[in-house]
Amino acid sequence: MPDYDLHYLMATNLEPLPEEATLSTPNEHVLMQLAVKTLASLCKEFVMLPSTSGPMGPVATLPEPRTLLPREKPLPEEKPLTTWEKFAKEKGIKKRSRSQKVFDEKTGEYRPRYGYRRRTDNTIEFDPIVPAKPGVDDYTGAEDPFTRARREKKERVAKNKAQQAANIKRARAVKK
Repeated sequence: MPDYDLHYLMATNLEPLPEEATLSTPNEHVLMQLAVKTLASLCKEFVMLPSTSGPMGPVATLPEPRTLLPREKPLPEEKPLTTWEKFAKEKGIKKRSRSQKVFDEKTGEYRPRYGYRRRTDNTIEFDPIVPAKPGVDDYTGAEDPFTRARREKKERVAKNKAQQAANIKRARAVKK
């Protein structure tokens, strides 16, 4: 009598094979009869499953699987801790996420920690008094600190654009 696992539509026949099928040159006709008999009994079991009618016709509800299938690959091994992770665990150090915005006391608003309109950007424009650097700003023809800050920022932006253009040019050369 075959054993059925209708979830996988599988029939396992545990009966011993007839003598004609175990010879050095097995009788194909006997093996075919055995396979047809097992398949017919599987179909008989399948027809007895509870079914409902759907838009495409009758739909049978398959039972839960009875056969446990092995995994294709072995279970993944746990990765060993890195040196830093071991040290952090011993010392009780935990990773803390920092917020992207920081309160700027000078402007009275939250500004990005880095990037465009960052907290440290253009702070000189909000300072009513800029301390003079000894030996640089103490003579009468010294450059206005506000003008200097704007000029330095323009230089930084121009340098950044030049570096960005060089990076794009280098990336295009690598792609070819």
